[in-house]
Amino acid sequence: MLDKSATVYDQIELFGLTETDDDLPIPNDDELRTDLMQRTFDTLFEGMAGTGLHREIEPIAHGLASLIFRRRNAIQKQLSDTSDALQGLIRAADGSEVLETQLDQLQRKADRFGTDAV
Repeated sequence: MLDKSATVYDQIELFGLTETDDDLPIPNDDELRTDLMQRTFDTLFEGMAGTGLHREIEPIAHGLASLIFRRRNAIQKQLSDTSDALQGLIRAADGSEVLETQLDQLQRKADRFGTDAV
């Protein structure tokens, strides 16, 4: 199963370059994210253009963008809180299995938040 945090380069390393042309450009992840967002908005709203719903495109697009940014901010806050808790456990670590287990759980949680924030 492919990890959500895998970059284009990670995928190429894992699966190999599936195209036959050696001169294919490899886009960076920011370009891919931008393209994905553009296609998402275009697909969602192109059906409304030229209809009685065209007046609703701007408010819906604004609401969707606000929702995406609020979700990103919430994930970043959770990541920050988890990182703070992780640092506190690291400082308090005394070698006990309970703290090691808590550290492992928080590390997995931080890793998951880190990939969701992207």
